[in-house]
Amino acid sequence: MRIRAAATALTGALALTTLTGPASGPVAAAQGPGASTRVTGVDVNGGKDIVVGSTAKKHFTMSVRAEDSAGIRDAYAWLWRGSSAEHIDGMLYPDTNEGSCADTAPGAAVCTLRFTVDPTLDLQGSNHLAGDWQLYVEATARDDGYASDDRYRTVRLKRAARLATDAAPEAVRPGKPVKVTADLRRADWNKGRDAAYGGQRVTLQRKDGGSWTSVKSLRTGAGGEATVTVRPTRTTTYRYTYGGTSTTAPTTSAPTTVAVP
Repeated sequence: MRIRAAATALTGALALTTLTGPASGPVAAAQGPGASTRVTGVDVNGGKDIVVGSTAKKHFTMSVRAEDSAGIRDAYAWLWRGSSAEHIDGMLYPDTNEGSCADTAPGAAVCTLRFTVDPTLDLQGSNHLAGDWQLYVEATARDDGYASDDRYRTVRLKRAARLATDAAPEAVRPGKPVKVTADLRRADWNKGRDAAYGGQRVTLQRKDGGSWTSVKSLRTGAGGEATVTVRPTRTTTYRYTYGGTSTTAPTTSAPTTVAVP
């Protein structure tokens, strides 16, 4: 999918222009002949936020549930972000022009659409696109009735984050100091790589045989690092956690163990 290229015509005679200027968007909450077609639900990415890294492609699905007494022939959905449907900054389309539909009951069906987001193409130079996107959805009945809505609900697209934990030294006598350092980075779609993420609150946790226990929360510096000095009295495992924001996904580091003989 390319969000900065000319948009293909959508099912239901909808078309968009390129993103270099204002785009003409879909009409909200429209219904076709007979007015009996209904979209009854949409599942996006299993109910989870869509998290995209700096280089790896992200694959996810949408499942559109719809009803019509004549039966459902097709459903289509896509994501858009902008100040309005007439001024769109970004669009993400499914991999095919039609959903894969299966009847679930008389007059009802679920249609699945698969998406692939390539951050090096779809989100290149677009850190500002992280956050809430609008979901456009439409369903078409076998008698050509249809329903569509350009603001069915919002879907959150987030920049992936990664967190590393380092302990030094990794073996000490009981009660001796150990520096446990976090390194927080997140996807930078502008530069096509992960970048240090400063000013964020991370939490050091420990486990010495039981469950994880929080030790201390602190903010990362400009280089994405934060350090806590601990004095373990027995072999202890440490990790850092990060709760995320509205534009950046939460993450937890791999654990590291400090041996205490």
